[in-house]
Amino acid sequence: MKHWWVQPSRIPVTYTVRICGTVRNATISWLSAILVFLMLVLYFGIIAVPVGFFMYTSPLKLSSIADSNDKNTTTVSPKISARPTSYHLQKEPRNETSRHDFERGNQNSTVQGLEIVKNISEVVQSGECDFSVGSWVWDDSYPLYESRNCPFLDGGFRCQENGRPDSDYQKWRWQPSHCDLPRFNANTFLERIRNSRVVFVGDSIGRNQWESLICMLAGAIPDKTRIYEVHGNPITKHKGFLSFKFEDYNCTVEYYRSPFLVFQGRPPRAAPPEVRTTLKVDAMDYTSRLWSNGDVLIFNTGHWWNYEKTIRGGCYFQEGNTVDMKMDVETGLKRAMKTWVQWVLQHAKSEKTHVFLRSYSPVHFRGGSWNTGGQCHKETRPEVNSTWFQREPISNQIMSEAINQLSGKKNAQLLNITYLTEIRKDGHSSLYYLGEGHGPAPMYRQDCSHWCLPGVPDTWNHLLYAYLLASGYATDRSTGVSKG
Repeated sequence: MKHWWVQPSRIPVTYTVRICGTVRNATISWLSAILVFLMLVLYFGIIAVPVGFFMYTSPLKLSSIADSNDKNTTTVSPKISARPTSYHLQKEPRNETSRHDFERGNQNSTVQGLEIVKNISEVVQSGECDFSVGSWVWDDSYPLYESRNCPFLDGGFRCQENGRPDSDYQKWRWQPSHCDLPRFNANTFLERIRNSRVVFVGDSIGRNQWESLICMLAGAIPDKTRIYEVHGNPITKHKGFLSFKFEDYNCTVEYYRSPFLVFQGRPPRAAPPEVRTTLKVDAMDYTSRLWSNGDVLIFNTGHWWNYEKTIRGGCYFQEGNTVDMKMDVETGLKRAMKTWVQWVLQHAKSEKTHVFLRSYSPVHFRGGSWNTGGQCHKETRPEVNSTWFQREPISNQIMSEAINQLSGKKNAQLLNITYLTEIRKDGHSSLYYLGEGHGPAPMYRQDCSHWCLPGVPDTWNHLLYAYLLASGYATDRSTGVSKG
């Protein structure tokens, strides 16, 4: 039996035309219906990337990084969590957490709050949840504070006041895959750090996180004059170290600028002429004497550990009185982290001191790097194209190994924010960092490293808060001695 379409000459021309027209109209109708359906899905708030649609092939993992098949990596483990095979962007309004509740705290939720703390502690300790693996979901109650209402924010991070035209980047909330983060409560956080010191040490990205936490906590203090820099220094354009005191809780939230964590200074006299400065990888930064009594210590490094910031600029590595001209950046970082581990072992003031080492914060320059015209100003949504994802930075492995050396000796863990931050290409300062009234920066001078506030660093602090709750951290109201 022969198929009718094999012998078109036997079919009258009129019927052939009608059949073709019918098929064409049906095809157009189906395509139109599909297009309308997709538009409705997007319009009514379901912005999801289903598992397997954008499959993400994890980049080459280094030996100390958790295996990609291990979905239940414990948060108390110092290993870098494996990246999930896909992630979701969900437009899911959640109005049960109002900004008023965030700022004042829920006066009637004491019992419920204790249950949440108990539950999250059990989940974390059992290894059933890794806060660093999850998805960004749309939340209409965000942001949790407004930059114009926080007087403790550097002008370079005030993107809205600096002219950024979009604000959707403030509306995304991080949702772990296997558990819920406890709602951030500024009153609870302040009560737990009463009479204590929270100390940030690192580069300007660490300062980004420090300012974020100050604004998050300041929402619980109606009288902002009760928060002040203890030395009277202004926050804007100030280098070195700053310490903000929350008078009502007798606690300080401090920042010490130390991009390498180890000491950077002049080379010894016998050094070769090309050596302008050295990094003494066997000695901590000169401000380290001021960190040692911190109750919660948050360190970060990595952005300055590259060829451009070191050897190319005449900065070489020194041990003792000897400059090692052959030591590369990776080896230098490993040696510096060994020194950091020794410092933590010797100077973390008690077994109750909590030490965090934050992982690398990805940058999102497109079409160039930070000094060759790279851009990110057109990014208004989180990344959904897995081909843009970067390889796991070597600094993460080195930091993971450092935390491993402290395991069982100190309350130390990796604050793993790399993957969740890598997705957020939309959150950078880009052109809007010059300050209010100064207009956007030139197109060729974009900042795709630092973050707008409120924004992504708020989530880093939310994770910090969750980990402290899970560990039962608190200080005695009268003595300031850590109890957890």
